[in-house]
This record gives sequence, structure tokens and C-alpha cells, in this order.
Amino acid sequence: MLGAGAWYAGNFLPNESAVKWAGALNNVTERLGFADLPRWGTAPMDPVEGVGNEAFIAPVAPPFYDHMPSRRTGPGGVEKGEVEAIDKYTYTQEDPQNIRLLRAFPQLSVNQPEAIVDKTDTGFHVIDSVAEIKANILLNARCNAKLDRMYGYPYTRSCCTDYGGRSWTQNFILFFVAVYAVACVCFEGFTFVSSLQIRGLNLKVGIFAVALIYCFAADRTHLFPKGMKEFVPSEFWVLITICSLIGGLTIRMVKFRAPRLPTIMTVAAPDAEVEGGREAPPNPTTPVQDAGILARDQTEEWKGWMQAAILIYHWTGASKDLPIYIFIRLLVAAYLFQTGYGHTIYFLSKRDFSFRRVASVMLRLNILSCALPYVMGTDYMFYYFAPLVSFWFMVVYATMAICSGFNDSIKVLGSKILASFVFFSLVLNFTPLMKWLFAILELVFRIKWDLAEWEFRVTLDGAIVFVGMLAGVIHQRVERDAFWYTNYKFWIMPSIMSIAGFTYLCSSMSDKAIYVMLHPIISIFPVLAFICLRNASTSMRNHYSTASAWLGKCSLETFILQFHVFLAGDTRGVLLLDIFKGDGSLLGDRWRDLAVLVPVFFWISHLVAEASGHIVKIIVGESKQRSTLHDPADDDENQLKIVEPVWERMPMLNSMHLERARDFCKSVSSGLHLRVGAILGVMMLLNWLY
Repeated sequence: MLGAGAWYAGNFLPNESAVKWAGALNNVTERLGFADLPRWGTAPMDPVEGVGNEAFIAPVAPPFYDHMPSRRTGPGGVEKGEVEAIDKYTYTQEDPQNIRLLRAFPQLSVNQPEAIVDKTDTGFHVIDSVAEIKANILLNARCNAKLDRMYGYPYTRSCCTDYGGRSWTQNFILFFVAVYAVACVCFEGFTFVSSLQIRGLNLKVGIFAVALIYCFAADRTHLFPKGMKEFVPSEFWVLITICSLIGGLTIRMVKFRAPRLPTIMTVAAPDAEVEGGREAPPNPTTPVQDAGILARDQTEEWKGWMQAAILIYHWTGASKDLPIYIFIRLLVAAYLFQTGYGHTIYFLSKRDFSFRRVASVMLRLNILSCALPYVMGTDYMFYYFAPLVSFWFMVVYATMAICSGFNDSIKVLGSKILASFVFFSLVLNFTPLMKWLFAILELVFRIKWDLAEWEFRVTLDGAIVFVGMLAGVIHQRVERDAFWYTNYKFWIMPSIMSIAGFTYLCSSMSDKAIYVMLHPIISIFPVLAFICLRNASTSMRNHYSTASAWLGKCSLETFILQFHVFLAGDTRGVLLLDIFKGDGSLLGDRWRDLAVLVPVFFWISHLVAEASGHIVKIIVGESKQRSTLHDPADDDENQLKIVEPVWERMPMLNSMHLERARDFCKSVSSGLHLRVGAILGVMMLLNWLY
């Protein structure tokens, strides 16, 4: 790096310094051969060195003349306008002489006198923290691409790199995804002019491939600039306030699909009047309009506002703040409470323990988090929430499926849940089973996951899942009109005291490690207290925030996609646009990026949630229960549309071998076990080739 403009300003008169500097700059650029070099950033990167060695010219930041002594600003010193003239000439030569300018250097101290360590003396030397930033700028330019080639993912180094290059397998996957997306768009157009329809080739499914390409473009190319996270507490609370206002302004009444409570009939008295020889029909009382405890709209609202808070937490980098960290940890615990609660209710009400149910849920939870690693070069555990809820779903399934014939007994259910809690707590905390499992996955499937990170996350919220299972049992096995079940007003004060006690306990903690140790147990109380307060009255149960519920419907996709199209640098930075300039703060700059990127992010998440559902239906197929509801006349009509292919009428093909081949293809396409096995086989092959 060369930067000698300040020396010329301090040692020559104003009418000489710029001229002397111009001559020196011309000599240096001629000797270094800048004119013969490609423009900065246009040359392909070296397979090993990345950017390689470069020579940069650093413009000089004008000093703060008002702070400097008169001996430094008078004749023979640095007079006002002298440095500006030197910089002006330097900037004019950037294109003609192909100079590599470090434009960021002077900007680090513009309008910031506190950045200068000797502003009352020489006026040019910066404080250590600013000098460190300048050094990092140069080191990033020189080393980022090389480090990405050495270490790869996570790609926390977002500038001056091509993200370490790509293997031929990743290039093939990207090409396939892009071609598939184009094919879906084309076939969608054909449906307007033709009756041709292919379930897997339409925009409902193709948007999934488009989202994968968008993630790659956002976080693996320089199409979008990336910025650093800078935690400012006020910015966190400003965003929380905005989301709270949006949620509050969209509160609406729940749309009742059916009465929650059975209609109560009035029984006629023995001496009731008889009209026309018949007893007067009983008059039903008006059913109570009550959405119920933790109704669907309410749980989706709960997921939605929690997801908004988690997004703000990640975007602002608020993990450094212990109270905010504790709050977010509670939200994750609440998510897992709903996992245990919701799946328990399903298994107790539907009694469906089939492979089809397991495949449907596991595909729905993991289809996006399994596709992204092959496109982005990450791994499955990077999107930690999907494996977390998948693991706990399997725990709930095993708990409910074993001895499922006794699930009508509350005592047996309670014993099963307790036994499951003890078993998995012992396995996860006191046995090397996870270590062995991860070793087998790496040996057989070439899957390399972070064992320490997984053990931390899976044990941190283990207890709350079983509490959710108990809540699901209560929901299904307790009479709906039981007073203690529908009237939570009695629990208002205990709930407030529980939250207040939790807040007081956490406020006395200064070490994150202490809270993490206590979290599995103490997190249960504020979650249950919130449920009691949220359902304290019928009116509160019958109203919900539509905006929060909308976000809650795609909360899983939002959580996963945020890593690449909301954040950047594999969550270490934030995604920005290159059309706005500012000081990097929320209110002074980045709010404009959020105003553009967040709606696109939410829209993509919503479409991907719908696309994931369509893909799962294609893989799993229609349920038998649903197929029985079809009108046979529809099947007859469809049979009339079948046209036998001409080639099947040929004697050589219309044979026993052809029938066997057709039967085999039909069994493969209709066998869910085979389809799931084929998907796992393809993933295993890609793991070995990647």
C-alpha cells in the first residue's frame, strides 16, 4: 500500500504539493505497470492464491484544521485545501492510469474527529481501532479468497472472494435446478393453450427451485452486497415496536368453522304441549362461541410473532445482550413445546402411526433444509431448527406408537411420557450413543455434522417437549366443558407471579453459562404462564393477529431461508442492496434495504411453504381415506380419456415381458417405501460425490 500524499502537503507550499504529488504518482504507476493490468476485480482468481498480490494507493483524509495548531496550518505547514487538491488529482487518475484506490480509508475518519489520535498536532494519524479496520480491509482483499479455498464453509468472508470455487457436483446440481425451474415455467405456459398437465412441472412446485437459485445468488455471488452486523440496543427495540404495531393493528375475530362445544338440547317436560299429535321439538340453546385453548389460529399467531422476534435478533446481532438472549431462548423453547403438543394431539385423535404419516411429516420438515446444503455447500445441521423439530417429532411418535392400544388410559399415557423423558435424558446426557451415531453417518454416508453443537441444542430444550406432550394429553382426554380447563382467570395472578419471578431470577445472572445450565427446567414456567394469560378469557381466545398468523404459517421456511436471503455470509452478516448509501445505521441507512428485502423474503418464504406441501403430496401420494371420497363417476370419466399408445399394439412389445415391466414400474411409482428409499439413495450418492 502506498500513501504519501500527506508528506507532500506538509513539506511543500500549496502551489507545489499537488504538482509534486502528481509527478510522483505518475512515476509509480508507470514503474508498476498499472496500465497493463486488468481492472481490479475483473481478472479470474488464482486457484490457490485467489486475488493474489496487488499494489494499492490510499487517498489521504483531510485533517480537522480547526483542531490543529497554527504552526501546522500556516505557511510551511498543511494549509486548508492542500490535501483536498492532492486527493482530487488522485481520484481523477483512477480510470486513466488504472489505479487501485482504497476509497474506504479516508471515509473512516470523515466528520469523526475522535478517530484521529493526534488531531491537535499532525492531524493525520488514526486511533488503533481505526488502524485495525484499515489493516483488515487490506487483509480481506488479499486473504479472503485464499482462506475460502482452504477452509470453505462457513463463508463468513463475503468480499474479494469467489467463495472457494465449486465442485463439478455442485455445478451439476445448480444446472439441474436451473433447468428444472425453467421447465416448470415453460410447462406452466403450456397449460394455458393445452390440456397437458404434469404434476411435477408447474409453478406451484417450480417456485421451490427458483428459491434455491435465489439463495445461491444472494449468498454465494456478489449480486447482493453484504454488511456487518452492528448491535445497537435501540435498533433492536425499534424493530420490535414496529412488528408489535403491525401485529396489534391486524387483530381480528377468529372465524368459527364449527361450534367448539356440543349443542345443548332442552328436554321437553312430561306435560309439554303437543301440537298436531306430536311433541314440540326441543329448542337448542345457543352454542358458546369459543375458539378453545391453543386453537389453530392462536398457535400460528404465536409462531408468527416469535419468528419475527427471532429474525430481528439475528439481523441485529443481539446475542451479545444476555436479557435478549434469554428471551429468544424462551421463544425456541415455546416452539418445541408446540412440537410436542401438536403431534401428540394428532396421534391421540387420528391414531395414525403409519409409515405414510412419518414420511409426510419428515419430508415436510426437511425438504428445504436437505436441498439447500447441496446448492449452497453447507450442511444439514447448519439449519439447526429443522433437524431439532424432526428429532423431537420422532421422539413423540415413538412415545405414542409404542403400546398405542393403551393410549386411552391417562395413567398409561403419563407413564409412557415419563419413561420416554427419563430414557432420552439418560441417552442424550450420559451415553456416547450420539457420538457413535455421528461416526456411523460419517463412515457410511459421508455426513459430517458438528456433534458438540447438536448435543448442545438437543439437550437445551429437552424437558419442554414432554411438557407439551402432557398438554396434548390434557387437551384430548379432559372434558371440554370442564371449568378448570376453560376458565383460566384463576391462573392470571400465579402466571404473572411466575413470569415476574423468572424475570427477577434472570436479571440477577451475569453469566450466560449459568442460565444455559438452568434453562431446561426454568423455561417451562414462563411458557405455561404465557399460555394461561393468552387464554385467560373467551374474548382473548376468540381474537388473534392475522399478520402474525400469516407469518406463522410459513415460519419453518422463514427460519431456514433467513440464513441466505435475509442474513448473509452464512448468518455472520446481513444482506444489503447496492442502491442505497448511508452511515450503516438502521434509521440512517439500512431501513431502506429492509423495506425492499423483507417483503421479498416473506413472499418467497410463503411460496416455498406452499411448494413444499405440493412436493410432499407428489412424493407421498393421496391418502386412502381421501381417495375413498372421490366420486366413482369421476374415475369413469377419466378412464374415457385414456388413449392407448400405438406402440403397445405391436406384437413384439405387447407381450408378457412388457406387462411385467409395466407392473414393476407401477409398483415402484406407487410404493412409498421405494420412493423414500430412492430419495435417500440419491442423497447418499451426492454425499459421496460432493
